[in-house]
Amino acid sequence: MEIYEEYLKKYPNLGNGEIADLIIEQENINIKRKSVLRGLQRVRNSSPKIVGSGYKGDSYEIGVHEYEFNFGGVEFDIPKDQIAAACAWYVDPNGLTLSQVANKLWTFYKRDVDENFLKRILKCLGITKSSNGLAPHIVSEWDDEQVSEFFLKMRREKVEQKITEDTQYKALYEDERRKTLNAEKFLRRIRSEIQTGDLPEWDFPKDLPISMDRDLVLILSDWHVGQKSGAYNKDVYQERVENLCSQIAGYFMTSIKPVNNLHVLILGDMLDGPMSNMRPEQALEQDLYHEQQVLYASRGIARVIDVASSKINGNVTVEAIGGNHGRVGPSRKDDPTRFGDKMSYVLAEEMSQTEAEWKLHSGVVGSFMCRSTQILFLHGDRGSGKPKDLVWANRNDQAKKFVVCSGHLHAVKAEEVDRDIYAFRGGCLCGTDDHAASLGYGNRAAQVMFEVYDDGPRMPIYLPVD
Repeated sequence: MEIYEEYLKKYPNLGNGEIADLIIEQENINIKRKSVLRGLQRVRNSSPKIVGSGYKGDSYEIGVHEYEFNFGGVEFDIPKDQIAAACAWYVDPNGLTLSQVANKLWTFYKRDVDENFLKRILKCLGITKSSNGLAPHIVSEWDDEQVSEFFLKMRREKVEQKITEDTQYKALYEDERRKTLNAEKFLRRIRSEIQTGDLPEWDFPKDLPISMDRDLVLILSDWHVGQKSGAYNKDVYQERVENLCSQIAGYFMTSIKPVNNLHVLILGDMLDGPMSNMRPEQALEQDLYHEQQVLYASRGIARVIDVASSKINGNVTVEAIGGNHGRVGPSRKDDPTRFGDKMSYVLAEEMSQTEAEWKLHSGVVGSFMCRSTQILFLHGDRGSGKPKDLVWANRNDQAKKFVVCSGHLHAVKAEEVDRDIYAFRGGCLCGTDDHAASLGYGNRAAQVMFEVYDDGPRMPIYLPVD
């Protein structure tokens, strides 16, 4: 048996028949050729077969000079030195990834190995990131010369990489040093000119003309009072109204100077639906009905406006427009002007205590001027085009900048859609619901407000209430 193993190692590329002829000829033994062939095959078959633990059906056999893998019926061979190299690179302290190991196999051995196959090979052999160095059980068949050659190749590669890194570092260092020297020369020349030259006098004003004169626009949208779904109901609604009041009060506490005028925009869907006519099952998803929704909503709005207007020096104006949930009628197709969503009678009575000017808008789009900025607002469910088109269709020639405010989608968003044209989307009090999520929108319960100065608007202030 030892003779057979010796010849198999000596002539790894020959078949059993050729090796059998060499043994009979060179060893001068008196044995039948068939027996020699049988002995050679027995030695070949004596290599251990190990079933991999990573994937079902994965296995490999250790041949004389290579590993023979079988992955679910797919067979392929890889020489031992390439297996050892892959294992060494994978467990290297530098932490090479599978992709990098596959690239190195191609660079050094021109071996194209799919990353998935490489992963299965390593799992089959039990190689992990915590395995030792060259994984000795993989290269146990190597002699000292092969091991030395492999380590020399890896050491040479690291040296070449270090030389490349040192060259790049030296170039960067020289470039920074040159810039520093040039800067020092420039500074010395400037200092010399300052000391010897005549500089013009420049009298700075003692007080800089900083203007804090501004108005505030508060967007109230999509409260859906009366809705009962998920984490939202009438009790949560009242809690979030108080949270909104706290956020507004906190803004005024940190303000340097009081606000001149307050504009409150009510963008619709403040009620979930007083007639429960949006869909057949809507009445089952409400805990407030008809006049209860109007009463709760009106008192909540009055509470918010009362807190917001307490620090206002000028006027308080409420601009309201209808949404798609507040229509009065037996079906969602009734009340096309959406008069019911404005809660005109009850709200007018509640708002009379705040001395606010109340304006109802029956069209799709409302508009007013705030300093040099035109504010356009709509609920957002009816076709109105892009913000840029909306501005051009309703623009005021006296305006320098434009803001389009909308609701309906239950998501806060702010962006500059074109030069001097901004689009601000108000949030909601109920948070993300199934309808908003189905449209790809959704965020936490919040409202927004923004400041308007003489030179234009600022980005909205986010007011989370959950």
